[in-house]
Amino acid sequence: MLTRCTRDNKITIIKFSHTSAESSTTSSPAFGKLIKWLFTEFTPYMIAGLAVIAIVFVSFTVYLAVIRPKRQKEHSKKKQYLDKVSKTLSSVISMKKLIIVYSEAGVPVFEYDISGETSVDSSLVTGLLQAVSGMGIEISGGTAKGVRKLDYGDFVVSCAASEHYATYLFTTGEISKDIMQGLAIFIEWFEKRFKHLTDIWDGNLDEINDKKGQIDDKIAEDLFIWTLYPLSLNPMKTEKDFTKLGQYSQNIINFVKTTKGVTIGLILEYFAKYPKEETVMLTFALVEDMYLLRKRFR
Repeated sequence: MLTRCTRDNKITIIKFSHTSAESSTTSSPAFGKLIKWLFTEFTPYMIAGLAVIAIVFVSFTVYLAVIRPKRQKEHSKKKQYLDKVSKTLSSVISMKKLIIVYSEAGVPVFEYDISGETSVDSSLVTGLLQAVSGMGIEISGGTAKGVRKLDYGDFVVSCAASEHYATYLFTTGEISKDIMQGLAIFIEWFEKRFKHLTDIWDGNLDEINDKKGQIDDKIAEDLFIWTLYPLSLNPMKTEKDFTKLGQYSQNIINFVKTTKGVTIGLILEYFAKYPKEETVMLTFALVEDMYLLRKRFR
Protein backbone atom coordinates (compact mmCIF):
# COMPACT_ATOMS: atom_id res chain seq x y z
CA MET A 1 0.00 0.00 0.00
CA LEU A 2 1.37 3.48 -0.95
CA THR A 3 0.59 6.74 0.83
CA ARG A 4 1.49 10.21 -0.35
CA CYS A 5 2.07 12.92 2.25
CA THR A 6 3.55 16.42 2.29
CA ARG A 7 6.54 17.25 4.44
CA ASP A 8 8.82 20.27 3.92
CA ASN A 9 7.26 20.71 0.52
CA LYS A 10 8.59 17.33 -0.49
CA ILE A 11 6.65 14.36 -1.44
CA THR A 12 7.59 11.20 0.38
CA ILE A 13 6.23 7.82 -0.50
CA ILE A 14 5.85 5.47 2.44
CA LYS A 15 5.36 1.73 1.92
CA PHE A 16 3.75 -0.25 4.75
CA SER A 17 4.99 -3.78 5.37
CA HIS A 18 2.59 -6.73 5.07
CA THR A 19 4.85 -9.22 6.79
CA SER A 20 2.46 -10.07 9.61
CA ALA A 21 -0.50 -10.56 7.31
CA GLU A 22 1.52 -12.64 4.90
CA SER A 23 2.87 -14.83 7.70
CA SER A 24 -0.60 -15.45 9.03
CA THR A 25 -1.84 -16.55 5.66
CA THR A 26 1.07 -18.86 5.10
CA SER A 27 1.13 -20.47 8.59
CA SER A 28 -1.72 -22.85 7.83
CA PRO A 29 -0.14 -24.26 4.65
CA ALA A 30 3.13 -24.64 6.56
CA PHE A 31 1.40 -26.67 9.27
CA GLY A 32 -0.24 -28.81 6.64
CA LYS A 33 3.13 -29.43 5.01
CA LEU A 34 4.51 -30.42 8.42
CA ILE A 35 1.74 -32.95 8.96
CA LYS A 36 2.23 -34.31 5.45
CA TRP A 37 5.95 -34.60 6.04
CA LEU A 38 5.46 -36.38 9.38
CA PHE A 39 3.11 -38.92 7.81
CA THR A 40 5.57 -39.42 4.94
CA GLU A 41 8.67 -39.83 7.09
CA PHE A 42 7.15 -41.43 10.21
CA THR A 43 4.09 -43.24 8.88
CA PRO A 44 4.04 -46.17 11.38
CA TYR A 45 4.55 -43.88 14.36
CA MET A 46 1.84 -41.43 13.29
CA ILE A 47 -0.64 -44.25 12.71
CA ALA A 48 0.18 -45.72 16.10
CA GLY A 49 -0.21 -42.32 17.74
CA LEU A 50 -3.61 -41.76 16.14
CA ALA A 51 -4.68 -45.26 17.22
CA VAL A 52 -3.66 -44.52 20.82
CA ILE A 53 -5.58 -41.24 20.77
CA ALA A 54 -8.64 -43.00 19.36
CA ILE A 55 -8.44 -45.75 22.01
CA VAL A 56 -8.10 -43.20 24.83
CA PHE A 57 -11.05 -41.20 23.48
CA VAL A 58 -13.27 -44.26 23.11
CA SER A 59 -12.27 -45.57 26.57
CA PHE A 60 -13.04 -42.24 28.22
CA THR A 61 -16.39 -42.06 26.43
CA VAL A 62 -17.29 -45.61 27.52
CA TYR A 63 -16.27 -44.80 31.10
CA LEU A 64 -18.48 -41.72 31.23
CA ALA A 65 -21.42 -43.33 29.45
CA VAL A 66 -21.38 -46.88 30.85
CA ILE A 67 -18.83 -47.75 33.54
CA ARG A 68 -19.24 -44.71 35.78
CA PRO A 69 -23.09 -44.87 35.92
CA LYS A 70 -22.85 -48.63 36.55
CA ARG A 71 -20.43 -48.13 39.45
CA GLN A 72 -22.60 -45.39 40.91
CA LYS A 73 -25.64 -47.67 40.65
CA GLU A 74 -23.77 -50.56 42.30
CA HIS A 75 -22.56 -48.25 45.09
CA SER A 76 -26.09 -46.97 45.67
CA LYS A 77 -27.48 -50.53 45.67
CA LYS A 78 -24.81 -51.66 48.14
CA LYS A 79 -25.56 -48.71 50.41
CA GLN A 80 -29.30 -49.45 50.36
CA TYR A 81 -28.70 -53.13 51.14
CA LEU A 82 -26.37 -52.23 53.99
CA ASP A 83 -28.94 -49.82 55.38
CA LYS A 84 -31.59 -52.55 55.17
CA VAL A 85 -29.41 -55.08 57.00
CA SER A 86 -28.39 -52.60 59.68
CA LYS A 87 -31.98 -51.54 60.43
CA THR A 88 -33.16 -55.15 60.42
CA LEU A 89 -30.57 -56.22 62.99
CA SER A 90 -31.36 -53.22 65.18
CA SER A 91 -35.06 -54.12 65.04
CA VAL A 92 -34.39 -57.76 65.96
CA ILE A 93 -32.29 -56.74 68.96
CA SER A 94 -35.14 -54.54 70.20
CA MET A 95 -37.79 -57.29 69.94
CA LYS A 96 -39.26 -58.62 73.20
CA LYS A 97 -42.52 -60.45 72.67
CA LEU A 98 -45.08 -61.37 70.00
CA ILE A 99 -48.74 -62.11 70.73
CA ILE A 100 -51.36 -63.46 68.31
CA VAL A 101 -54.99 -62.66 69.09
CA TYR A 102 -58.30 -64.01 67.82
CA SER A 103 -59.82 -60.63 66.99
CA GLU A 104 -63.53 -61.40 67.43
CA ALA A 105 -63.12 -62.75 70.96
CA GLY A 106 -60.15 -60.53 71.83
CA VAL A 107 -58.25 -63.43 73.39
CA PRO A 108 -54.61 -64.41 72.86
CA VAL A 109 -54.09 -67.69 71.00
CA PHE A 110 -50.29 -67.80 70.74
CA GLU A 111 -47.30 -66.13 72.40
CA TYR A 112 -43.64 -65.99 71.42
CA ASP A 113 -41.09 -64.67 73.91
CA ILE A 114 -38.13 -63.40 71.91
CA SER A 115 -36.00 -61.99 74.71
CA GLY A 116 -37.15 -64.52 77.31
CA GLU A 117 -37.45 -61.81 79.95
CA THR A 118 -40.51 -59.76 78.99
CA SER A 119 -43.16 -59.36 81.67
CA VAL A 120 -46.18 -58.61 79.50
CA ASP A 121 -49.44 -60.21 80.64
CA SER A 122 -51.11 -60.87 77.31
CA SER A 123 -54.53 -61.55 78.86
CA LEU A 124 -54.55 -58.05 80.37
CA VAL A 125 -53.23 -56.02 77.43
CA THR A 126 -54.82 -57.62 74.39
CA GLY A 127 -58.26 -56.10 74.97
CA LEU A 128 -56.78 -52.62 75.28
CA LEU A 129 -54.54 -53.13 72.28
CA GLN A 130 -57.45 -54.40 70.18
CA ALA A 131 -59.48 -51.28 70.97
CA VAL A 132 -56.66 -48.80 70.40
CA SER A 133 -55.25 -50.37 67.25
CA GLY A 134 -58.75 -50.53 65.81
CA MET A 135 -58.80 -46.75 65.75
CA GLY A 136 -56.08 -46.84 63.11
CA ILE A 137 -53.35 -45.00 65.03
CA GLU A 138 -50.37 -44.15 62.80
CA ILE A 139 -50.84 -46.47 59.86
CA SER A 140 -47.37 -46.94 58.40
CA GLY A 141 -47.45 -49.03 55.25
CA GLY A 142 -46.90 -52.76 55.01
CA THR A 143 -49.20 -55.28 53.34
CA ALA A 144 -52.49 -56.86 54.43
CA LYS A 145 -54.39 -54.20 56.39
CA GLY A 146 -51.27 -52.25 57.21
CA VAL A 147 -49.06 -52.18 60.27
CA ARG A 148 -50.21 -49.94 63.11
CA LYS A 149 -47.87 -48.67 65.80
CA LEU A 150 -48.54 -47.30 69.25
CA ASP A 151 -46.67 -46.72 72.51
CA TYR A 152 -47.49 -48.97 75.43
CA GLY A 153 -45.47 -48.24 78.57
CA ASP A 154 -41.81 -48.87 77.78
CA PHE A 155 -42.65 -50.59 74.50
CA VAL A 156 -43.48 -49.71 70.93
CA VAL A 157 -46.27 -52.06 69.83
CA SER A 158 -46.63 -52.86 66.13
CA CYS A 159 -49.83 -54.54 65.01
CA ALA A 160 -50.72 -56.34 61.78
CA ALA A 161 -54.21 -57.77 61.25
CA SER A 162 -55.84 -60.28 58.94
CA GLU A 163 -59.53 -61.19 58.67
CA HIS A 164 -59.79 -63.12 61.94
CA TYR A 165 -56.45 -62.68 63.68
CA ALA A 166 -54.12 -59.88 64.74
CA THR A 167 -50.52 -60.01 65.91
CA TYR A 168 -48.76 -57.59 68.26
CA LEU A 169 -44.99 -57.20 68.33
CA PHE A 170 -43.48 -55.56 71.43
CA THR A 171 -40.16 -53.79 70.87
CA THR A 172 -38.09 -51.21 72.71
CA GLY A 173 -37.78 -49.06 69.59
CA GLU A 174 -39.12 -48.51 66.09
CA ILE A 175 -38.97 -51.46 63.69
CA SER A 176 -37.70 -51.35 60.12
CA LYS A 177 -39.82 -51.44 56.99
CA ASP A 178 -38.74 -55.03 56.29
CA ILE A 179 -39.86 -56.15 59.76
CA MET A 180 -43.21 -54.39 59.21
CA GLN A 181 -43.67 -56.27 55.95
CA GLY A 182 -42.62 -59.51 57.62
CA LEU A 183 -45.19 -58.98 60.36
CA ALA A 184 -47.96 -58.52 57.81
CA ILE A 185 -46.80 -61.54 55.79
CA PHE A 186 -46.74 -63.69 58.92
CA ILE A 187 -50.29 -62.88 60.05
CA GLU A 188 -51.61 -63.58 56.55
CA TRP A 189 -49.92 -66.98 56.70
CA PHE A 190 -51.38 -67.61 60.15
CA GLU A 191 -54.84 -66.65 58.84
CA LYS A 192 -54.66 -69.18 56.00
CA ARG A 193 -53.23 -71.88 58.25
CA PHE A 194 -55.78 -71.59 61.09
CA LYS A 195 -58.79 -69.85 59.55
CA HIS A 196 -60.89 -73.01 59.87
CA LEU A 197 -60.72 -72.71 63.68
CA THR A 198 -62.83 -69.55 63.53
CA ASP A 199 -65.76 -71.22 61.74
CA ILE A 200 -66.98 -72.53 65.09
CA TRP A 201 -64.79 -70.94 67.77
CA ASP A 202 -64.76 -72.95 70.97
CA GLY A 203 -61.53 -71.63 72.48
CA ASN A 204 -59.68 -74.91 71.92
CA LEU A 205 -56.03 -74.11 71.12
CA ASP A 206 -54.72 -77.68 70.89
CA GLU A 207 -54.14 -77.54 67.13
CA ILE A 208 -52.26 -74.25 67.38
CA ASN A 209 -50.15 -75.57 70.26
CA ASP A 210 -49.39 -78.75 68.32
CA LYS A 211 -48.04 -76.63 65.46
CA LYS A 212 -45.81 -74.51 67.71
CA GLY A 213 -42.61 -75.55 65.92
CA GLN A 214 -44.07 -74.60 62.56
CA ILE A 215 -45.28 -71.24 63.87
CA ASP A 216 -41.94 -70.52 65.57
CA ASP A 217 -40.10 -71.27 62.35
CA LYS A 218 -42.32 -68.94 60.33
CA ILE A 219 -41.83 -66.15 62.89
CA ALA A 220 -38.06 -66.67 62.77
CA GLU A 221 -38.10 -66.43 58.98
CA ASP A 222 -40.44 -63.47 58.47
CA LEU A 223 -39.14 -61.36 61.37
CA PHE A 224 -35.44 -62.25 60.87
CA ILE A 225 -35.17 -63.75 64.35
CA TRP A 226 -32.94 -66.42 62.81
CA THR A 227 -30.14 -63.83 63.07
CA LEU A 228 -29.98 -64.56 66.81
CA TYR A 229 -29.26 -68.26 66.28
CA PRO A 230 -26.32 -70.32 64.92
CA LEU A 231 -25.78 -70.75 61.20
CA SER A 232 -24.70 -73.89 59.37
CA LEU A 233 -23.21 -74.82 55.99
CA ASN A 234 -25.52 -75.91 53.21
CA PRO A 235 -24.62 -79.58 52.55
CA MET A 236 -25.87 -79.22 48.97
CA LYS A 237 -23.08 -76.74 48.18
CA THR A 238 -19.74 -78.18 47.06
CA GLU A 239 -16.20 -76.92 47.53
CA LYS A 240 -16.31 -75.80 43.92
CA ASP A 241 -19.30 -73.60 44.73
CA PHE A 242 -17.45 -72.02 47.64
CA THR A 243 -14.36 -71.22 45.53
CA LYS A 244 -16.52 -68.98 43.33
CA LEU A 245 -17.01 -66.62 46.28
CA GLY A 246 -14.76 -63.71 47.20
CA GLN A 247 -11.91 -64.33 49.62
CA TYR A 248 -13.61 -62.70 52.59
CA SER A 249 -16.80 -64.70 52.00
CA GLN A 250 -14.70 -67.86 51.86
CA ASN A 251 -13.11 -66.89 55.18
CA ILE A 252 -16.57 -66.62 56.76
CA ILE A 253 -17.54 -69.98 55.27
CA ASN A 254 -14.41 -71.63 56.69
CA PHE A 255 -15.06 -70.12 60.13
CA VAL A 256 -18.61 -71.53 60.17
CA LYS A 257 -17.25 -74.86 58.91
CA THR A 258 -14.61 -75.23 61.63
CA THR A 259 -16.49 -73.70 64.60
CA LYS A 260 -19.68 -74.94 66.24
CA GLY A 261 -22.54 -72.64 67.14
CA VAL A 262 -21.49 -69.71 64.95
CA THR A 263 -23.92 -66.78 65.11
CA ILE A 264 -23.70 -63.44 63.33
CA GLY A 265 -22.54 -61.92 66.61
CA LEU A 266 -19.69 -64.43 66.86
CA ILE A 267 -18.71 -63.78 63.22
CA LEU A 268 -18.52 -60.06 63.95
CA GLU A 269 -16.37 -60.72 67.01
CA TYR A 270 -13.98 -63.07 65.16
CA PHE A 271 -13.55 -60.76 62.16
CA ALA A 272 -13.34 -57.58 64.25
CA LYS A 273 -10.44 -56.24 62.18
CA TYR A 274 -12.71 -55.99 59.15
CA PRO A 275 -15.38 -53.26 58.75
CA LYS A 276 -18.46 -54.42 60.66
CA GLU A 277 -20.80 -53.29 57.88
CA GLU A 278 -19.05 -55.41 55.26
CA THR A 279 -19.05 -58.48 57.51
CA VAL A 280 -22.79 -58.25 58.22
CA MET A 281 -23.62 -57.59 54.58
CA LEU A 282 -21.62 -60.58 53.34
CA THR A 283 -23.09 -62.87 56.00
CA PHE A 284 -26.65 -61.89 55.03
CA ALA A 285 -25.78 -62.44 51.37
CA LEU A 286 -24.41 -65.92 52.14
CA VAL A 287 -27.68 -66.81 53.89
CA GLU A 288 -29.84 -65.37 51.11
CA ASP A 289 -27.81 -67.26 48.48
CA MET A 290 -28.15 -70.47 50.52
CA TYR A 291 -24.44 -70.95 51.20
CA LEU A 292 -25.26 -70.70 54.89
CA LEU A 293 -28.50 -72.04 56.40
CA ARG A 294 -30.45 -70.52 59.27
CA LYS A 295 -31.62 -72.54 62.25
CA ARG A 296 -34.89 -74.41 61.77
CA PHE A 297 -37.49 -74.70 64.54
CA ARG A 298 -39.96 -77.20 63.18
